[in-house]
Amino acid sequence: MNRTNRAFTLIELLVVIAIIAILAAILFPVFAQAREDARKTSCVSNLKQLATGVLMYTQDYDETFPSVTGNGYPPQPGIPFGTDTWVYNDIVVIIQPYVKNFDVFFCPDRQRLVPASGDFCNPGTGTQHVWGYGYNWSSGYGPHDNPHSLWFQGDGCVLPDTPSNTLPGRSLAAVNFPAQFIFLGDTGDTPRQTLYTAVFDPRCNPSSGWNADLPTGARHQGGNDFAFADGHVKWFKVNLTYVDPYNVGVTTPAVVPNRYWFSATWDGVSHSP
Repeated sequence: MNRTNRAFTLIELLVVIAIIAILAAILFPVFAQAREDARKTSCVSNLKQLATGVLMYTQDYDETFPSVTGNGYPPQPGIPFGTDTWVYNDIVVIIQPYVKNFDVFFCPDRQRLVPASGDFCNPGTGTQHVWGYGYNWSSGYGPHDNPHSLWFQGDGCVLPDTPSNTLPGRSLAAVNFPAQFIFLGDTGDTPRQTLYTAVFDPRCNPSSGWNADLPTGARHQGGNDFAFADGHVKWFKVNLTYVDPYNVGVTTPAVVPNRYWFSATWDGVSHSP
């Protein structure tokens, strides 16, 4: 018996290709969403570890948050960041005995190296190592010589700047509402790793670590992760509402639904900070 081998026709091949294309269009966004969910979960895990480390530190140091010294720490053996001492600053080194891992300081949705050239906010050259998470110095905003800047407001984890350029740590007991006080979170700031909620300049390059305000680019599905002083971590959708918290004619993005959560001294009534 003669058997005739029948090949696919052009129409059949086109139908198969069309079906594959439709399935790909449906599944690829699902895969991308799954990957982003995994990165978001990793970020929450990192912040949880950092928050636990800071709270363990406070228990060992008279229930006082880490201070900010303004001094860079020298490179330490085993840290894969060369001689870029900016990455060894303040709480990154202070709480290292409690986390024993430098990778947890990096957010999976933020690149570790950012360009430092060609940016209005940082006209330098080369690259900077940047962390993914910041420490809540205060709810202040504006340049260093502004009395409302984070250096002088003194209502976050640290007290106002001193003549020795040290911002002493605040007592944990001085936090009025630990479950509503943000003390760590996603940040765009570098090299000081603050939450720096009010440096917004559209002339800055959002990809550089020096464009410090997070609303220039929400990191996780339209929002960012924050850790609170009672140890829990929560995601917030970015709030682009501009406010003037100190009634000085200067506005700043609210960042989270209640910007006064950046103030350890919030009285539960006033929304001014």
